[in-house]
Amino acid sequence: MTTVSQQDVDKVVNFLYNTHTRATYRSALAEFIGIELTTINVQKAVANWGDLSRSTITVRMAALKRLVKYKSSVGECDDGILDKITVPVGKPPSKRRALSEDELRMFVGAARTNEEHLMVALLFDAGLRAGFIPKIRYKDLLGESFELSMKGDKTVEVFVTKKMRFFARRMVAFDLVSEDDYIFTFGGKEPVPYKYILRMFRRLAKAAGIENITPHSGRHTFANRLSEADVPLPVISELMGHSSVQTTMIYIHPGKAAKKEAIQKITT
Repeated sequence: MTTVSQQDVDKVVNFLYNTHTRATYRSALAEFIGIELTTINVQKAVANWGDLSRSTITVRMAALKRLVKYKSSVGECDDGILDKITVPVGKPPSKRRALSEDELRMFVGAARTNEEHLMVALLFDAGLRAGFIPKIRYKDLLGESFELSMKGDKTVEVFVTKKMRFFARRMVAFDLVSEDDYIFTFGGKEPVPYKYILRMFRRLAKAAGIENITPHSGRHTFANRLSEADVPLPVISELMGHSSVQTTMIYIHPGKAAKKEAIQKITT
């Protein structure tokens, strides 16, 4: 029986194709470096996962299973130790939600730089998935609309607002970049990774004092705002890039004011 080394972790994660998964697994297995994979040691580590979300625990267990499989294959671990431990259930996933008008106002108010203002507009005024934002080039935002490639051969038409165009032009003027360049970079030609957008979002959420939201809350907020403006559901679905209105309905969360107004329409 030997302790888990950094080399062990490297061998477990390096075969993975997805770079994000490699980073996630590497982080999940870091706490096991320097300990022996025994039932007692693993149970002690896993017992501390109770405050994590269920999805996080699922990912950590997947990584741990890979580690145990590797260590047992080289005769340094009992391949059945995970059958003898109790894994915490974890916290239920937080409910995805739309921001209220006040929250959206505070979030927008937290933005300071042109880059932050543009990201906020792309999330809340266009309903873009955060992972698509690094793919946008300056020239995309200088016209009335542009097409964004999604999964497979599917594309969605994104309509450019005055706010998006304003901040894109400011960034072109101040950064002295080409219109063919990506908007979000580290000063070079390559786009930033998704984590960069996520950190920016979390920073603004913290500054605005808003909890329990993710970048995907931008899509929920976008759909909700369109619905409250009486935009027909099929149109909202097209703007969201959904293949069916049933998917779009998941994103719409009527607020108290909207529900109160609906009741008033059928009562005297």
